[in-house]
Amino acid sequence: MVLSWTKGRVFRRARKGKELNFVGDLKLETVTPTHFRCPVTLDMMKDPVTLSTGITYDRDSIEKWFEEGNNTCPVTKRVLTTFDMIPNHALRKVIQDWCVEHRSLGIERIPTPRIPATPYEVENTCTRIMSCAQHGDVNKCLELVRKIKAWGKESERNKRCIVTSGASLVLVKVFDLFSSHDVSIENNNLSVLEEILGVLTWMCPLSQEGKSILGSLNSMSCMVWFLNGKNLSSRQSATLLLKEVPLVALEKTEGVVEGLVKMIGETIKHAATTKACLAIIFNMVSSSKNREIITQRFVELGLVPILLEALIDAERRVCEKALGVLNWICDCKQGKEMAKSNALTLPLVIKKLLRVSELSSSFSVSIIFKVCDKTEEGLLIEALQVGVFQKLLVLLQKQRLERDTTKYKLKSDRTGQPQIRSEAAAAAYPQRGRKRKIKKMDKTKILALVGGSALLGSVSTYFLLTRILQRDLRQCSKSGTNLNGVEGCTVGVRKNDKIVNDDLLKDEIVSEHLTRNIQFFGFESQKKVSASYVVVIGLGGVGSHAANMLLRSGIGKLLLVDFDQVSLSSLNRHAVATRADVGIPKAQCLKEHFLSIFPECQIDAKVMLYDSSTEEEILSGHPDFVLDCIDNIDTKVALLAACVRRGLKVLSATGAGARADPTRIRIADLRESTNDPLSRSVRHRLRKDYGIEGGIPVVFSLEKPKAKLLPFKGPSGEEENPSDYQIVPGFRVRIIPVLGTIPAIFGQVMASYVVTQLAGLQVQTEPIVNFDMDHYHTLHQRLIEHEELLFGTSTEVQVDVEEVMYIVKELWHGRSAREQLVKDVGRGMWRSVNELMLVRWDCTKPASISNLILLKFKEVDEHESTTLDDIKENEPEFYNRVTSVLKRAELDFGL
Repeated sequence: MVLSWTKGRVFRRARKGKELNFVGDLKLETVTPTHFRCPVTLDMMKDPVTLSTGITYDRDSIEKWFEEGNNTCPVTKRVLTTFDMIPNHALRKVIQDWCVEHRSLGIERIPTPRIPATPYEVENTCTRIMSCAQHGDVNKCLELVRKIKAWGKESERNKRCIVTSGASLVLVKVFDLFSSHDVSIENNNLSVLEEILGVLTWMCPLSQEGKSILGSLNSMSCMVWFLNGKNLSSRQSATLLLKEVPLVALEKTEGVVEGLVKMIGETIKHAATTKACLAIIFNMVSSSKNREIITQRFVELGLVPILLEALIDAERRVCEKALGVLNWICDCKQGKEMAKSNALTLPLVIKKLLRVSELSSSFSVSIIFKVCDKTEEGLLIEALQVGVFQKLLVLLQKQRLERDTTKYKLKSDRTGQPQIRSEAAAAAYPQRGRKRKIKKMDKTKILALVGGSALLGSVSTYFLLTRILQRDLRQCSKSGTNLNGVEGCTVGVRKNDKIVNDDLLKDEIVSEHLTRNIQFFGFESQKKVSASYVVVIGLGGVGSHAANMLLRSGIGKLLLVDFDQVSLSSLNRHAVATRADVGIPKAQCLKEHFLSIFPECQIDAKVMLYDSSTEEEILSGHPDFVLDCIDNIDTKVALLAACVRRGLKVLSATGAGARADPTRIRIADLRESTNDPLSRSVRHRLRKDYGIEGGIPVVFSLEKPKAKLLPFKGPSGEEENPSDYQIVPGFRVRIIPVLGTIPAIFGQVMASYVVTQLAGLQVQTEPIVNFDMDHYHTLHQRLIEHEELLFGTSTEVQVDVEEVMYIVKELWHGRSAREQLVKDVGRGMWRSVNELMLVRWDCTKPASISNLILLKFKEVDEHESTTLDDIKENEPEFYNRVTSVLKRAELDFGL
């Protein structure tokens, strides 16, 4: 039905000869044509390609299908004899034209995709590069190498094509060929060599033949020249490639040691380069035949203070490698003395205990043992003052807990006699009457005991364990060491014996543990749950409860991520933390408790902050589900966008603070969570920054917050600016009141949703009802019409229907901006919507969320015939009230 007000507008537009672009109830809906959608993802195709079966797909989607090992057409299920993809230019042009035609409805035109590189083109280019190099045509060779580089920058698809076509081996040969000439700034070969270095860095790992050629005298001399040069980019590229070179070649080439030390001490840090440097140095000081001479040379060049400086704010991998190198350097007499004389050694190494990883803790204990020998009483006292004794005791307790949870298990038969459950238990409990053999103590425990006993002054225990340790260290030194894994570490981190996920339910204890789940889901569905990998990011009140119930539900593999520590104030809502856990990382706290609940689960705890630099480390491994329990908007938006980009299933939790009604908690798509302020901000940022409209399930509450953020008071007791006290930029400092039961329910809801999804159980969530949507559609259409009548165009209308709902309900409460102080309106606010319309507050600015007010028809003309300066002068109270409301919209949407 067309309202009387609308009819008047229609007649006025008709008299002016303007075309009507709406009919009936003014609803404008655009549906993407079915043949524009990819059959795999059902999204609009951006680069349509046709297979030999005649079916058209989006290039990215079908390539991902093939990369997963499929060799059939997803629609016809026919086995493909060829994987050639023919670009469908005609369909792409039709899609682009359709997008242009509907651009007024917010649909953006898809860009014309670049034509990907083909194996034939890459091989042909490589052949020409080799030919030019052999004929000495430097300029042409440089042009072709840059062409390869440009292809690689265009897409990951091109990089894979280049690598699989054998381009790396050709470039290595060309690099060796040009390296045979003298390299200098004046030499024409310099530019070619620099370009090849840069391209080869993203082609690693190289083939064995490529590594062999790269380890030749000419290539090594050239790379070392770049390593010791002034161009930082070339130095970084040379470092990354030296990691591919055989150890023998590194030993024989002069200048490698100096260049590596100089690179680690570089003021401008590059994480990948630093890791590569440390990995090379570790191999040289641990596996080289001349390691004593090489180690001494590193010490003379001042590597020890550089390593300690790198440890201050190092990420996990860098920390592990730096501690590993320092551990080997401490085997050298001169290196040990250098470490002893540096005031940072003990504080930094002790700080890394139990804070980074098991590997880092093991290296740290080994370093402490080597530095704090019996001749250095002062160092022992210093270590005691720094707090090493308490950490060593915690480490011993942790080792004991891990041993007990992964050791043997006993079951009783009908006669009540214990029977052996595993080979590990059989080894621990031999036949009766036979004296049980004493196993060697875990080396990390021995080192911890040595440190603890030395600090307590127990001389006899110290000398006894020193002898045992020296024997174990000599035996471990003979075995190979692998920095990339815990198993090969020379300080002996124990590898847990855990049941393979596929066989979890075959174990009787596990089967009994999960018997109620098996009865509910069925055996095969529970098997899917037990074979799943779930990542939980944010381990506060919501995340800890979600992770706890996922573990108890039999999830086979969990990754727990949080950078924060357990505090006393968080005990009112944390799932498992106790007062004894206060001060330790939340991730480590959950892992320790979880091992005693379900030791068969593979649990990895990462004490780190999620951001773009840690995205790959956290989201790699193809998790089956990601739980977003982060309360920071910037980090939450980045995580959700990354999950959508990677195609990962994700469930997000919104604000649980300042709420008390458990009956109003819902699960819905992000687009439907219009009543939650945090969801609204996240939805706005995702649409604005990443073009993501929805498709992400969220857990939220329909209840309005009962409290606000508390004012921040500084040490003086007076209210101060919270941003001055931020430890992590962008993270909230002010406290929001939290009723601990609500975050717990949020976590339980998330766990239930994830487990049912993994088990394949379809659960219909309660729909979110949007009351009086016709009113909001009408108000939105009125705004568009008014803009066209007043300004001749509606292009500056920057709000959609959902944002109109926010403006009407949240900002103006369904009443005119001039009637905000009227009380006891009741349901009348909904009946009066038909007399209202949205207009600009400031006519010189676009019709955005922060520039729209709700007025009655009779108030509109009066408002538009005056200026803001007149309103400010004549009606200051009304002006300040409207300005305050619009300021709130800016804060809510981060404008």
